[in-house]
Amino acid sequence: MMSSEKRGIVEFFLNIFKLQMNLPGRAGQYRMISEEDAAADQIFELRVKGEDQWISRRMTISPLGEESGSKSKCFKVIYDDMIVIKMPPSPITDFAKYVESIQAERRIAQHLEPDIRCVTPSLSAILRKIPPFSNELDTDFMRFEERCYQKIRILPIFEKYLKIGDAFAFFMNLSRYSFLKQIITRMHDIRQAVRREISTQTEILGNPMLFEEIYGNDGGVFFALDGLYGAYEEALRRLERDHAISPVSSFSRKDWFLSHLAGKPVNQGGEQVPPGFVDDLNGLIKHIMETDPDVIDAYRKAMRRHTSRKLFVQNRARMGGIITNLLGNLAVLKRKKTAVRDLKPDNVFIAGDLSGEPFLLETPEKYSIGLIDFETSVVFYQGSGDDIPQPMLAGTPSYATVSHLFPNDFLSAMYPSLARILHLQDWHAVSTMIYNVVTGQQLGLETGRLMPMMIRDMKAAQEKNVSRNDIYRRYTLVFWTAAAGEFGRKTGLHQKVLADVRVQIPKSAKEMLSEEIGISKTAIWEWMKVLLKNPSVSLTQKDIDGISNASGEKLVQWRNRWEKGANEKGLPEAARKKVLGVLNGLVKLKRDRERMETFLDRLGVPKPIVQADDLLGVMFNTVLYGMHKPEWGVITGEPAAPTAGAPSAHTPDAAGGCEKTMALDCAVRRIEHPPSKAGTS
Repeated sequence: MMSSEKRGIVEFFLNIFKLQMNLPGRAGQYRMISEEDAAADQIFELRVKGEDQWISRRMTISPLGEESGSKSKCFKVIYDDMIVIKMPPSPITDFAKYVESIQAERRIAQHLEPDIRCVTPSLSAILRKIPPFSNELDTDFMRFEERCYQKIRILPIFEKYLKIGDAFAFFMNLSRYSFLKQIITRMHDIRQAVRREISTQTEILGNPMLFEEIYGNDGGVFFALDGLYGAYEEALRRLERDHAISPVSSFSRKDWFLSHLAGKPVNQGGEQVPPGFVDDLNGLIKHIMETDPDVIDAYRKAMRRHTSRKLFVQNRARMGGIITNLLGNLAVLKRKKTAVRDLKPDNVFIAGDLSGEPFLLETPEKYSIGLIDFETSVVFYQGSGDDIPQPMLAGTPSYATVSHLFPNDFLSAMYPSLARILHLQDWHAVSTMIYNVVTGQQLGLETGRLMPMMIRDMKAAQEKNVSRNDIYRRYTLVFWTAAAGEFGRKTGLHQKVLADVRVQIPKSAKEMLSEEIGISKTAIWEWMKVLLKNPSVSLTQKDIDGISNASGEKLVQWRNRWEKGANEKGLPEAARKKVLGVLNGLVKLKRDRERMETFLDRLGVPKPIVQADDLLGVMFNTVLYGMHKPEWGVITGEPAAPTAGAPSAHTPDAAGGCEKTMALDCAVRRIEHPPSKAGTS
């Protein structure tokens, strides 16, 4: 069922079509001509009644981060070119307030340009399509934008061209760009790649040597499949006799069979065949394949494994290039003292001509990565809470942290540097995007499901007068315990491909990484001191000195001896477990610190190149040790208990919360004092 927002957008463009055809007031219709899939591109046919016939055209619409939890809902529309439409949940009906919101985002963009290319909402993005504005189109963007503003200010009747329903919508023109999300989807579209691989291998059938040369030792898959193909050819000859047609070409026979293997029935014969032949052909091939489904399944799995490796090799350099530019942007944000706070593939675009240069993404210096949507962004100055405007309390759950839920004054009291926490929010989002770029999968999805539960707890805490300090500390422990567990599992699962992607570190990012990792090394030592002074585990000063100076490998040896009972000396089981817990924590801390030291050594060369898995590890730990303090609870790898009375993160209630439920700003405003004007600098 189509949402009201999507329906409003389609009707809006139907009216634009009428205006372009000079047929305002005439009858109009629209219908969906693609499959009903709320998450995919949907194609609509728009029809307008002319003098004596219907005139039609098409448009495409799809949600852009619809389940992101951002304050506004965004849609991508292709109508002549690509437009992003943002619809705020609180309707804006005042033109002055609408323009003020546009100017607030533009100020952030102007602050970042030209180092980062930015696209912000504008009046001209949509008015350039509508007479009489289109009749005065100017190649100078700002001049035409000002002309649009002046015309509407003098003649408010034109405001309706900026409204979807009764409220203003924000329009962004992205006709020249591709979203990072689209690029990632194409790089990891294994389903289409497998279909292409199977469909094009007509020379494989009947040639076991060629099959083994391309796909390796198949374990009998080829010969079993070849047997099915022989049965198919015999049945096809009978079908040709039944329809009284001459034998079809060898290519067509193979092409039809491979088409079914790829999951696509034959739509047309490709040769001159009588009516009914194609239907009988599809039935014949289907029956042949159903006689031995295990062979078909084994063949498709072999193709999937091969295609997955092939797809990764083809895109490995592109992945590294994209990550390089993501790091470059992150360094610019730090230098420009700006935090976007809602970075994600839906808000990031490739500024380069991908159609003209198919290998563009492999060379990071030939293109840049741009940004849209600065609704949650903030520019900060001297670094204290008083100097930093309050940004909107919102974000996308799988890219956000607990700190996204709390205002500046609170974060300033919890951390030595509010500016660094805001910067690390973008670090967290970029590390999540790096994982997404390499694997095509989502990091932080499980942890993000905690966010709706946290918001509910925060509202309940307000009613019970629970200290927000307690809430923050408790949920920081819950969040980072869950995040560390998810990070370890998922990066471990994809460790090989992550290690195979090489990332060139730009000079600006090199300086940023060195500075932030250096701070994290100090933080890790503070964590170690907390563990070493654990009152439940008696350690002598000699023990503390030995552990402090020991390598990670040495600590692993000590830990392993305790696990085997070599050092028990009659200790009760509970005491032994406490010692093991401390040793496990120390092993992790020591290894994290050593990994950071090794990474810093690699950054020491003039043009450093690192593995994506190492980069991810140090970035994730930098954010963790920067945002979570050991006195709030040491992360040992075991799930931390949520607030009393709250559902577990693994219960159906918590898991049922999806990303679109994160309407942070409205929920948090009832708990914290109202923030100052959002997004302004």
